Amino acid sequence: MKEQYTKVFTDSAILVNRLHFLLNEAGISCRLSDNVESARLGGFGIPINSVALFVLNDEIHTAQPIIDSFREVIQNFLSHNQNNKQLYIFLFQTGTSCSSR
Repeated sequence: MKEQYTKVFTDSAILVNRLHFLLNEAGISCRLSDNVESARLGGFGIPINSVALFVLNDEIHTAQPIIDSFREVIQNFLSHNQNNKQLYIFLFQTGTSCSSR
């Protein structure tokens, strides 16, 4: 049987990889599609926010609270700080967890 995945998040590689890590930590099956890296290897350009995260359809309901919490952390941080570099540092240095509530 073919596994079906749904795209749940698209952004820069740093943010998508952080969410990928959080979902894997929760035991949720997910895959990355890094169109930026594919374009680089192919010799052409693409927008930087072209990395997508896909979650196995059977695990969408388990993943959704983590995804929503992660988006909330990003929105709250960016509403107070307009600097993406600070957001990346915040997410990785603090080890911010976005587990379901």
